[in-house]
Amino acid sequence: MLIPRPRRTTAPGGTQIPVHHGFHAPSPDPAVRALLATFGSDLEADGVDEVRLDAPGGLPLDVRLGPLDDGDDAPTTGLSPRDEPLDHERSALSITADGITITAPSREGAYRSLTTLRQIVVGSMLQGRPLVLEEVEILDHPRFGWRGLSLDVVRCFFGVAEIKRVIDMLALYKMNVLHLHLTDDQGWRIEVPTWPLLSEIGGSGASGDRPGGCYTLAEFAEIVDYAGERFVSIVPEIDLPGHTGAAVRAYPELEGAEGGGSGPVGTMDPDAPRVREFVTDVLATVASVSPCPYLHIGGDEAFGVDPEAYTQFLVMARSVVRELGKVPVTWQEGAASSGGEGDVLQYWMAFDPALEEVILAGDVDGVALPDGMAVPVEILTHLADALRTGRQELIAAHGRGARILLSPASHLYLDRPYAEASVDPAQRGLRSHLGLPVYPRATVEDAFTWDPAAALPGVGDAVAGIECAMWCETVATAPELEFLLLPRLLGVAEHAWSSPPRTEWPGFAARVATHRRLWARRSWNSFGSELIPWA
Repeated sequence: MLIPRPRRTTAPGGTQIPVHHGFHAPSPDPAVRALLATFGSDLEADGVDEVRLDAPGGLPLDVRLGPLDDGDDAPTTGLSPRDEPLDHERSALSITADGITITAPSREGAYRSLTTLRQIVVGSMLQGRPLVLEEVEILDHPRFGWRGLSLDVVRCFFGVAEIKRVIDMLALYKMNVLHLHLTDDQGWRIEVPTWPLLSEIGGSGASGDRPGGCYTLAEFAEIVDYAGERFVSIVPEIDLPGHTGAAVRAYPELEGAEGGGSGPVGTMDPDAPRVREFVTDVLATVASVSPCPYLHIGGDEAFGVDPEAYTQFLVMARSVVRELGKVPVTWQEGAASSGGEGDVLQYWMAFDPALEEVILAGDVDGVALPDGMAVPVEILTHLADALRTGRQELIAAHGRGARILLSPASHLYLDRPYAEASVDPAQRGLRSHLGLPVYPRATVEDAFTWDPAAALPGVGDAVAGIECAMWCETVATAPELEFLLLPRLLGVAEHAWSSPPRTEWPGFAARVATHRRLWARRSWNSFGSELIPWA
C-alpha cells in the first residue's frame, strides 16, 4: 500500500491491533497540535471522518520532535526547497499495541511519518471493516531533497481550489515542490499592482478559447499557506526573456522601440528603457508573497534572441533575484550564462531517440502536434542547436558550481499520451486526445522503469533533485489534468523518495492498485491503466 516505499520496515510479528475508538493524541506543543490538525483534516478529506484524534480510550498517538538516530548513514542528497538541513525529513514510526509513536528532528519529518500513518489508516478503512493496524517499525528519509511537479497554469488556468487538489496529491506522496509556471505567451497569472495591465490584458487569455485568469496576491498567498501546512514549497516562475508574449501585449514598450528589439515579436529586449524596472518590480512582487528561497526566471526557448542580448538579460535577472535574497533557477538554456556557484539549472532536453532524430534533422513534418499548432523551421533549428550543445553546457556550469535539477522530457514530462488501454471503456475518448502527440505514447510502466540518477552522466553530486512537468496544451479542465497526473505521479514520487532505487514493475503496480479507491473518495480523476491489477 505504501507509496513511496519506506527506507526500512520491520514487522516484528504481524500483530493485529484493533482501533476501536480512534486515537488519543494530546500534546502541549502547539507545533505538534498544528501537525495533528492537518493530519485530521486530511484524513477527513480522505473519507475517514470516523477516526477521531481526541477519542477517550483511543490508541495513544504521540508525536515527538527531537533528535533521531536511525542508524542509517545513507544521506539525503540534493537541495532542500525550504533551505533546511537535508536530514530534517528523517523520521521513525512505531505502531504497537501500546500506541503509536512518531519521532522526528523537525515538524516536516513528523509530517512525513504522519503521512505514512495516514496511508496505513486509509488502506485499512478501504477494506470495509473497522480500523485494524499491524505492529510495525518504519525508519524513513528521502533519497532527494527536491521532489517536485512543474505545473503550467498559463495554457490552462486553474483556480485556487484546483491548485489545492494538486497540492493534496503531492503531499500524499511526499513530494515537496509545486513549481508554478505563471507566465508565457498565452497568459499572465499573477497580479503585479504597479503593472496593472498584466492582469487586465495579460491575464485575459489562455490557449485556444479557454478562459483566462490571474491570481490576486491574496489568492497566491492562500495557495502558499495551504501548501506550507503540508510542507510543499511553491516555486514561482516568471519566464524571461522569451515566452513573454502576454507581457508585451500588455506593455508593448518592453519589446523595444517599435518592436525592433533584439529578438522576434513576443520577446523582451534587455535594452528597452523600462525592462530593468519591469523585471525588478515583478520579481520583487512575487518574492514578497513567496517564502520559498528559490525563484524561477525561465530562460527557456528564447528562440531568435541575439545570444549576447540573452546573456545580458539573464545576468541582469539573476542579479535582481539575488538582491531579493533568493536563489535563481532557470531552465537548462541558462547554463551558458551561469556563473555557476549558487545557480540552479533545470535539465529538460532529453527526448525519445526517434524524436531527437527528427529535431536534429530539422524535420518539421515529422513533428506531430495538435490541430492549430505549428513548429516554424527556425524554431526547430534553434531547438536542434540547443539539443546539440545543451548537455555540455550543463556539465560545464556544474564545473563552475551550479546545481542541476533533473526534469528530462523523455521520462518526467507527464503531458504524454498513454500507450496502453484503460480498463474503463468510457476513458477511450480522454486517452485519445490528451497528451502532446509530439511525444511517442508511453505506458505507465515505461514511466517507472528507469533511474533518474542515470539521466545526466557526469554531474554526480550536483543533482539538486527531480521534478516532473505537466504542460497543458492538450488539457482544458482539472479532471483532464488529473487524468494525466494519476497514476504516473506515483512513479515520480517513488523514484524521488525511495532508496536504494528499485524499478521492479510488478511489486510497484500492485501497490499502486490499492490507491485508486482512495482517489475515488477524493473525486480525483485517474487513468485506469490495463497494466495495473486494480484492487
